[in-house]
Amino acid sequence: MFLAYPILLLQAWPNLWKTKDSMLEALNKGMLSSADYDVIEVVEVFDSEEIMECYFLLDIGGGRTLSLYGDYLFEKKNFPNSRIRIFWHNTEGYTFGIECLGNKIISTKRILIESEDDILGDRDIVDQPIARVAELLESRT
Repeated sequence: MFLAYPILLLQAWPNLWKTKDSMLEALNKGMLSSADYDVIEVVEVFDSEEIMECYFLLDIGGGRTLSLYGDYLFEKKNFPNSRIRIFWHNTEGYTFGIECLGNKIISTKRILIESEDDILGDRDIVDQPIARVAELLESRT
């Protein structure tokens, strides 16, 4: 009886203790996606409550802005960069990391926002110029 309950639980919820795939596992399973972007301009966005937390708005041309957020960004000394490649799990959606392929560039602006509630998601692309997205974020504070 005491053994039956744990066994039934494991069979009923097999993904309960599942860990995230590593990048190599995702590659082997055909679940690794990537995208390359040329970056024209970068704006850093800081949360006033968590000043050490920040995310980045990247002008990727064509009036589009890419939002990046995650610890993986701080593992690269040459980020922000003029050309990047992002890797993510294509079914689970989480980002594995970023590869910097160009030259380090300096953020043109830093803005402070009140709360992370308005933060764009990691890898979100907005069909607005970076100046407009930054302006919208600043106006909410």
